[in-house]
Amino acid sequence: MQGNFKATAALVLLDSVDVPAPHRKKFSDSVAAEFTQIARSNVENSVRAILVGIGLHAVKKSLPRGQFEEWKKSHLTRGGYWTESTARKNASFFMRLSIQVLEELKPSKQEMLALTAGGDVTLSNVTQSGNIRKFIGRLTEFIGERSLNDLLDEFGIKDATSGGGARGTGAIAADTDTLLEDAGQLFINFDQVFLDPNQLKRFTAKQLDDFERQLADRLERLRQLKAKLTRQE
Repeated sequence: MQGNFKATAALVLLDSVDVPAPHRKKFSDSVAAEFTQIARSNVENSVRAILVGIGLHAVKKSLPRGQFEEWKKSHLTRGGYWTESTARKNASFFMRLSIQVLEELKPSKQEMLALTAGGDVTLSNVTQSGNIRKFIGRLTEFIGERSLNDLLDEFGIKDATSGGGARGTGAIAADTDTLLEDAGQLFINFDQVFLDPNQLKRFTAKQLDDFERQLADRLERLRQLKAKLTRQE
């Protein structure tokens, strides 16, 4: 009942809105322009996400091994727009998406090198390069009217995170990479909690004994599974 009341009240409110006659054409044109801008923004957001995904791969490659997680934590949460968990999730999405799109478009090595040559991967900057303009044109054509969410759904990237959905070869490789990153983060968390005397003393001896047994059990299961897989190869 309350929902129906709110809907009715909103409709009454909208019915009371009237555009002054002298401004009706200008107003209607502005509505149409904004409507079109939404579609344009969808395409631009998709392009940005793919460029960011490519950029994240390049950043990861440029960092010493094991430091990418810390880089994401310190850099992708700047400004407070993303929480740490949301930043990590979306970074993973964009990186996977970039792999899938590159598999489809097959850009040249020169085009990829041109992306990083100027030291700036923002959309307004990369389109200044002739090579990149051609790539962005093909990318925009490939995206068409699909939104970023459409692309993530189409390639099964969101489903891959929860363990479902079809994945191509590129997505499997990217997902494996993400799993390794997640495992690396687990080790970082482990070190911060269980290898820090100040944190360790917060646990009782029984809690630590229980945890040690669980850890030993998982290590043994890992050894057994690894041995089984090795025999199957």
